[in-house]
Amino acid sequence: MGEDAKAADYAGAVLKRGDANAEQQYAAWLITAQVRESGQEFGLAERAWRQALGLIDSGRLGAEQKADRSRVRHQLATSVFHQGEQAASAGKFEQAVAHFRRVGTVLPDSEIAVNARFDAANTLLKAGRWQSAVNELQWFRRHYPDHE
Repeated sequence: MGEDAKAADYAGAVLKRGDANAEQQYAAWLITAQVRESGQEFGLAERAWRQALGLIDSGRLGAEQKADRSRVRHQLATSVFHQGEQAASAGKFEQAVAHFRRVGTVLPDSEIAVNARFDAANTLLKAGRWQSAVNELQWFRRHYPDHE
């Protein structure tokens, strides 16, 4: 509700407590991830999404939280993708390409992974890295032969 700093403080307090149960930790990581995303701190958001996903995969949460797994993975992939965009905007082309390629490790064969690999190729083109861009585009065509 527009109180990101307060939400982050409360979530941080929960995570510092030694007696917070898995559901409380999970909620705190979700809040942290959302606050970091809204502040465009996508590396920190990625860390928080990974923590939330780790709790889901730990088996310590209830069915309701386990049902969030695909949504959390999508948010994690989105955070990685945004890191690529930020790096590309800053002229950090190698870093951008690395982030774009990582999206597929988080959410393989998803639309965001496809877009990320295409953006990796475009980033290499913008950087004037012609052979690397050709290699990336060939990889793209091999893995997504029917993509528009």
